[in-house]
This record gives sequence, C-alpha cells and structure tokens, in this order.
Amino acid sequence: MSLNHFEFVGRIPSSKSETLRSLVFKSFFPKVELDFSSRGDDVQELKSNLEKLNKGETQFKCHLGAAPFRFLALRLARLKGEFFITASPELLKRPHESLIQCLSQLSVEAEFSSKGLKLVSQGWSPVGDAIHLNCSQTSQVLSALVLNSWNFEKDIFISTQDIVSRPYFDLTLSQVRSWGMSVKELGQGQFVIPKLQKTDIQALQVSLDMDSAFFISALALISGQAQILNFAQESAHPSFRFLNVLESMKASIKVDKDKLHIKKTDLAAVNVNLKDSIDMAPVLASLVLFSKGVSKITGLKNLAFKESNRLEKIYELLEKTGAQVEKTQDELLIVGQSFDSNCQFEFNSSSDHRMVMAAQVLKAGGLNIEIEDFSSISKSFPEFEGGLL
Repeated sequence: MSLNHFEFVGRIPSSKSETLRSLVFKSFFPKVELDFSSRGDDVQELKSNLEKLNKGETQFKCHLGAAPFRFLALRLARLKGEFFITASPELLKRPHESLIQCLSQLSVEAEFSSKGLKLVSQGWSPVGDAIHLNCSQTSQVLSALVLNSWNFEKDIFISTQDIVSRPYFDLTLSQVRSWGMSVKELGQGQFVIPKLQKTDIQALQVSLDMDSAFFISALALISGQAQILNFAQESAHPSFRFLNVLESMKASIKVDKDKLHIKKTDLAAVNVNLKDSIDMAPVLASLVLFSKGVSKITGLKNLAFKESNRLEKIYELLEKTGAQVEKTQDELLIVGQSFDSNCQFEFNSSSDHRMVMAAQVLKAGGLNIEIEDFSSISKSFPEFEGGLL
C-alpha cells in the first residue's frame, strides 16, 4: 500500500466506543441482536470477557484498553463472587482512583496488584446518599456505572465533580436513553437512574467509527482522495466534530447523503480546543504540520492519561521531523510546513494506536519514518493494517 498517492473507496468499520457500550448492554439482554463490524482489539477483548462471564468463569484478561477494563470491572461487580482481571503493566499505570472510589461505594472489595485487579462482590450495595465520583481524569468510570445499572433493584443517585471529556459521557447517555433507560440529570453534576430499568430493543446496529473516518480523511487530504460510503450525517460521538475542524482548515470535503468525499487540499492553520474530543489530537497535530500558518491546539492536558503520554509523544514525533513546535501542559503550537522533507527516523509508538495513526499521516506526506509496533493500530482499526485499504 503506497501512501504517496492515497486512494480509498469503501466503508469504515463500526465505532469502537459505541460497540463497547453496546456489548455491555447486550450482556444484560442476551436476546438483543447486535450488528457491528469492528474487529478492534478492545472490542474483541470485551466481547470475549463477557462471553466468559456468561459461562460462569471468574478469570479475565485485559491488555491495554482502559474502557473495556473499567466497563468489565463494574459489570463483574453486579454479581456475587470473586473475580480477577489480569491486566498489562501499561494498563495498570493508567489512573484508577475513581474506579476504586466507585467500587468502594458499591460495597465491592477491589485490590490492585502487579498482575491485575481482584474483586470480591456480593453484588452492588450502594452506601451513603449517592455514588460520589471525581471525573477529572476520566469519565469512563461514570459511563461504566451508568451502563451497568440495568434492572438494579434500587434508584441509583450519582454525584460528580469535573466531568472531563463530557461528550464521551454524553455519548453513553445518548446510547442508554435510545435503548430505553431513564437517566435524569438534576443539574450540577447530579444524576438519578430509577430502579428496574429494562429495554424493548430487539436489534441494534452500531454506526461507523468517527476517529477512523478522521484518520482516513487526513490521509486523503495530504496525498490523494477518499470516499467513505457509510458516513452518518448525525452522530453523538465526540470526534464527529472533525468535519467542522476540517472545514475551518479549508479542506475539500463534502457530505452527500450517506457518503463523505475528501480530496487533497492546501490546508489552512487552525486554532482549536480539543478538551471534549481529545482522541483527535494525534492525527490533527500531524495534519496541521502540512498546513500554511501556525496552528494552536489546546485542551490537551488529559492526553497524559492515555495509552501513552500522548502529549509528550506528539511533541517527540513532530520534533523528529525538524518541525518548529512548542508545548505546554495543555497546548501545542505547530508551525505548518516547517519540517525537514529529507528527515529519516524511527518512531517508537509506545504501542499506542493513535500515535501509529499520527506517524502514518506524516508518512502519507512523504516523510521517511519507520514506525515501531505498527501492529498496535489493531486496537481500534485492524482493517487498516490488514489491507482494507
């Protein structure tokens, strides 16, 4: 596959984020027919673990995915028993304070070790007036709590502080409400889920992955063209805003019913805050390197808590190209077209799928980069590695 002239006409696999949430939902309602096409590692891992749970097993494995790990932990906690989730060292380094905080308030014993997480549960038994969660580092635990509240025998009151990446939690709310769950927002971060929530849904289809669509669009804008044949004109996914960001960069993009058309364009610089759509940051940082002008990307401080410290890795990657780039704890200033077109280097992706994508965008622009652990892209988009393109 040559990226010096990129051509793509096809369909993007289903959303990783939405599929993970849908799998938890199906675990409560096995008769629901779930239609999804994602073969990403996170999706397959959670699917396998939930199948083990259905068989009565108590030992589970998670590799790098924080969302499937947190979703699974809260799912297991609904049951009586002792469980163990084996986790990779990289996953165990992620922030898990809010997960322990949540499980403790549900009367679930949770203990981390160097190998993973041990849970001893009698089923959820909330203590106090509400489940209090600090969501300043991740909203995934809050999402996990809501996703696993189906058919609980009591009303669940939730009190939150500082919900980071609020649109990712809004995605959870959008999905569970579409499935029939009542989640009442009382204001000031307060929520209540009435008891005994059920669904009438019989079948469910998951829409395309917006982050993968953005990645394909970036490759096309730099070195060719693409047609995405299953695009959605509306989506609750936070990265759906990539269309607006690209429009502000004067990109040649067109939505025609369920198709998205993209072709190579001279791009303008951008000033954008990605606090609420932070997974876009690696690909966008590489894309703006080919624009005219100085781009400013802010809202990045929580990149430190991803599969790698993505803010540091983005800076490392762009610096290796010889580009003029400045970094603070929360932002990047990137001078477009300031890279050395003759640069040649190896890049350690730290097994981070988004950093592989970022480096691949630079390769599409003609830079000579050897990407270490390219296969980690399979976490969210194995079809790219496997020849979908």
